[in-house]
Amino acid sequence: MKRQLMPMTSVILHDPFWLAWQEAFANKGLQHQYEQCVESGRFENFERVARGEASGHTGYCFNDSDVYKWLEAASYCLASRPDWQGRHLVDKAIKCIANAQDGDGYVGTPFQLDYLGKRWKALT
Repeated sequence: MKRQLMPMTSVILHDPFWLAWQEAFANKGLQHQYEQCVESGRFENFERVARGEASGHTGYCFNDSDVYKWLEAASYCLASRPDWQGRHLVDKAIKCIANAQDGDGYVGTPFQLDYLGKRWKALT
């Protein structure tokens, strides 16, 4: 039996229980998560790299992943709701990450700010 991929947009929830959760997440959850990434300095790390700073990483070394996880969730939301009011936040996050990207494509704010020269090396 051959498997066929189904486009994500083919899956539509109709159950009131799941629709309520999906609505809450789209209307409040994603906005709150974005604000938390801003308040905790996660986006600021990318902005520091984009400005050419070479120190001052905020938070844990894995903080970049929270920005990527938010962007993934927001992108899924946009795929199912093209008119979602948070589209401008997705665009802003993409621009922020792209501005921090090195010429060779690398993005890793802890290594671009505080661990210069330690890319691809164990920190232990």
